[in-house]
Amino acid sequence: MTQKDALRSGNEVSSMKAMVAGGMSGLVARFFTAPLDVLKISAQLKPRNKVISVHQSNTGMGISSFQISADDSFKGEKGKKNMTFLKYGRNGSDLISITKEIFRRDGIKGFFKGNVPGMSMYLIYGSVQFSTYSFLNRTIRLFKNDNLAPKYYESLNSLINGALAGISACIITYPLDVLKTRFVAIPSQNRESMIKEVVQIYKYENGIKGFYKGCGASVGTFGLSTALIFSIYETLTIFIEKNKEFSFAAPFVSGITGVLAKTLTFPLDTIRRRIQIMQAKNLEKITSESEVYKAYNMKKKFFSIGKQIVKTEGILALYQGLTVGLIKSAPTTAISLSVYQYIVNL
Repeated sequence: MTQKDALRSGNEVSSMKAMVAGGMSGLVARFFTAPLDVLKISAQLKPRNKVISVHQSNTGMGISSFQISADDSFKGEKGKKNMTFLKYGRNGSDLISITKEIFRRDGIKGFFKGNVPGMSMYLIYGSVQFSTYSFLNRTIRLFKNDNLAPKYYESLNSLINGALAGISACIITYPLDVLKTRFVAIPSQNRESMIKEVVQIYKYENGIKGFYKGCGASVGTFGLSTALIFSIYETLTIFIEKNKEFSFAAPFVSGITGVLAKTLTFPLDTIRRRIQIMQAKNLEKITSESEVYKAYNMKKKFFSIGKQIVKTEGILALYQGLTVGLIKSAPTTAISLSVYQYIVNL
């Protein structure tokens, strides 16, 4: 018996059933991909370059602009007074080095850091995302079949509804995402309890706003990512249904969807990860490259921080961890969508 496509525009799925199925899909996906998530976030947070020396002028103190050349030599604004020059060198930010560092520092348990906020986040995120999508799918159809060709209007509805569902889930779960990032970054010997970390963020990082650093830009990223996931998934599914000669590709649709969505949005995700830790009061405990993050902290806007990352570390810094992100994304999306479809069709 062919399984019903529960995500198709206009299909009736109760909000409660979608919430339960979505929550379970999130938990199952997190269970299988937690170590990959830790590796991805660790790679995103690890600057490609580190401070290896500080050159201070005889006339005063200050911070210069800086950049990295191919041979790691320092290039600063020489000739100016009141300057302190930072020299940077390579930082062992490749995946193998990061894996060894996590294992040396925290052992096997290091690959499951942030699991409590992570599991909570996936549970709530999946519930909100799929229940919101189901509700919108039943009640809102912005594009009608008589206005557009049949193969397009369902994908457009999925795109809009998917974006709204992703934004809703992002806003609700963002504080858990911040906590997860902090716990992944902090070495075990420096880690506080989750309650103490919550209190510290609230007390020293501008109250509730401390839990939503980078959220504005993240809403756009999550919305875009979720919209791409639902629209690509539905577009490919509909294409295969209408072109039976491509039916062999049906089992790979979920995986392809995850890879495409992750690749297109990964640089934005890297910037928001950096934002989530760069204003932390205990920054020195979170990262040994605190000087790098302090330099980013002088940039207040999302894309200005992105430009600073490119300037000091190169364009590849925005894609650091993409490989493991793609490895994680394909099974995460495939498991999430497949478990949701299975439970809804029980």
